[in-house]
Amino acid sequence: MNKYTRLTIRILEAVLVFIITISLVFILLYSVPGRVGAAADVHQGQSNLDAINAKAGITGNFWKDYGNFLGDSLSFNFGRSIAMHPGMKITSFLWKKMGVSFTISGIAVLISLLVSIPLAMWFARKPGK
Repeated sequence: MNKYTRLTIRILEAVLVFIITISLVFILLYSVPGRVGAAADVHQGQSNLDAINAKAGITGNFWKDYGNFLGDSLSFNFGRSIAMHPGMKITSFLWKKMGVSFTISGIAVLISLLVSIPLAMWFARKPGK
């Protein structure tokens, strides 16, 4: 198998994993009673919950809502927060948190390299022991 075939297979696997993950997230969110509106406030009236669901693009038609959710996910449009930061775009505070995550990941990789390279060299000096 040449490298382009392997690369194509890996890309297709990544796309498949992405679609499966997004589908599971949608099914879990769709199965919550009250849908999105329930996350805002449990004491709101049904008309307020319906308005929040309509604003979030939830129509009650599973396949239409799934298509909208999948399209929004592919374009990184995750909507606006209704719980943590009301009205703020979710992607804006996700990117702020990503910087911290990338820093921690970089430090972890650096530490693993600083530990693993000397250990590998030390064990390579005494093969078979």
